[in-house]
Amino acid sequence: MSLSIRGIAIYLAVLASWWARAADPLPPAPSAYVNDYAGVMESAAVHRLNTRLESFERESSNQIVVALFPKLPDNTYLEDFTVKTAQAWAVGRKQQDNGIVFFAFVTDRKMRIEVGYGLEGRVPDSVADSIIRNEIRPAFKAGNYTLGVERAIDSLIAATRGEYQGTGKTTHEEKNEGIVIPGWLALCLIILFLIWIHTGDTMFQRGGRVVVHTGLDLLRIV
Repeated sequence: MSLSIRGIAIYLAVLASWWARAADPLPPAPSAYVNDYAGVMESAAVHRLNTRLESFERESSNQIVVALFPKLPDNTYLEDFTVKTAQAWAVGRKQQDNGIVFFAFVTDRKMRIEVGYGLEGRVPDSVADSIIRNEIRPAFKAGNYTLGVERAIDSLIAATRGEYQGTGKTTHEEKNEGIVIPGWLALCLIILFLIWIHTGDTMFQRGGRVVVHTGLDLLRIV
């Protein structure tokens, strides 16, 4: 009996540990391409790079997102955190899986590029590591985070351009496109609505009597 209780206790402990890890909050999906949560970039550069990445998405359908954090969350590992966050953010188009996220954690001096399956042919691990080592890290080491991000974006755009064709719209725009009702149809609907109201008013104005079935609590117009 004691072994059974011990087994249950171990199972519950493992389950609690798994649940705690699963419940770790991930950062919410950003609304911009360049997200300087660490406050280390020039604001004018952030705006300029956001505009550039928006234009690139319209041209290529590829989404490139940058996220600079002050540090990694406590009790997390770099790859585990970046993979889960990139998956949760669902960057890129679902059909092509053509999103890329560049993560950097300033205090920890750690960075990683997560690439969707649709762009792994253009940006395999070797290319991503080379971009970090040769383009980004020297600028970050010198304290120039704006230059490092610009170099990252330059390299990623150059590596992925031509893989897919854009639609002229961003993923956000396509997801939020509403149903546009033509003017003539809207007018017809308004006329039909007015006719329906008028018909209903006329019906009630014809002196109909109301029959009450008390046992069933029903009302019927005769």
